[in-house]
Amino acid sequence: MKILFYLFPICLGLLQIEADQKLDFRSEHISVEFFIAGENADRSQNSLNEFMDKFYEHLQLNSTHEVENIFLYLDQSQNISIEFGENVKEFFNLAKNESERLLERLQNISSPPLITEKIKSQLLDYFSEMEIFKEMLCEILDDVTEFTLYSLRTVQSTLLQFGEAQNTIIERRRHSQEDNFCHNSFTEFLWQSAGEVIQCTNTRLHITYDIFSITKLTTYHVLKMLEHRIQKIHNCFLFGNYSFRCRFVKNAEVDFEKLYTRLDELQMYNEKQRRKIYRNRQRGGFVKCIPPNFPDGQMTESLKSCSSISSNNIVLLE
Repeated sequence: MKILFYLFPICLGLLQIEADQKLDFRSEHISVEFFIAGENADRSQNSLNEFMDKFYEHLQLNSTHEVENIFLYLDQSQNISIEFGENVKEFFNLAKNESERLLERLQNISSPPLITEKIKSQLLDYFSEMEIFKEMLCEILDDVTEFTLYSLRTVQSTLLQFGEAQNTIIERRRHSQEDNFCHNSFTEFLWQSAGEVIQCTNTRLHITYDIFSITKLTTYHVLKMLEHRIQKIHNCFLFGNYSFRCRFVKNAEVDFEKLYTRLDELQMYNEKQRRKIYRNRQRGGFVKCIPPNFPDGQMTESLKSCSSISSNNIVLLE
């Protein structure tokens, strides 16, 4: 009994050491910063979506006495879209860094001293397959980041140039004939045009939201699967019986097949969404949102006759 009494603290100490070692390993899991970045991107996306919807609803009210307020909405939409773009870029950069870190962690897992050359060869093949997969993932993330930022720049450019067009319309209204018809007609034309532009940019934004959201969810899934594979290999070495526990390493291509399938599905989905933009571009005016020869090309002859100043068309250049 005395011997057990003295051995008990020692056993507890050994168990604590083993627990600490496992805790150190688990600390290599996906970082909290990665998930925070995803939440920030979601939050800014929702803010932009809600703001643009509110903007459009406000235009639908057709409040003729609040024309100048459109400027305020345009400025605010610029700020929110910039924030969303920055958060998207930060999230995908962290995703690439996490995939790189997980791969390095996997390659640095210490193996038992008696590991055979065959097992070493299998691990090298497995690591090589993971490296190829990681490169494919990073290429997709770079592509989606570039597309998202380009879409946001297109929307920002559209809204800025519509602001210039609005100045033109307001200036003509100021120099229009002194009657209610001309004044009200210019105001109605301005609000109707603004509504069409915002509706158009919203359509582009919603396609961008969809591509970002699906890519983000796939990225979550992929990184968790990589994290799971690290844990499995670690368990092989920690608990022994390698030939039974690590059978998945013997055929790396099969083990990564589901992950490759997820990336293929993601690419096909993104291409399908982008084709929506291309098809509407062929029909004319969808991507640019501001039609050619705006505003003169869309004004009625009676409205043109109201103004005493010369025409000044706005052309949107992408």
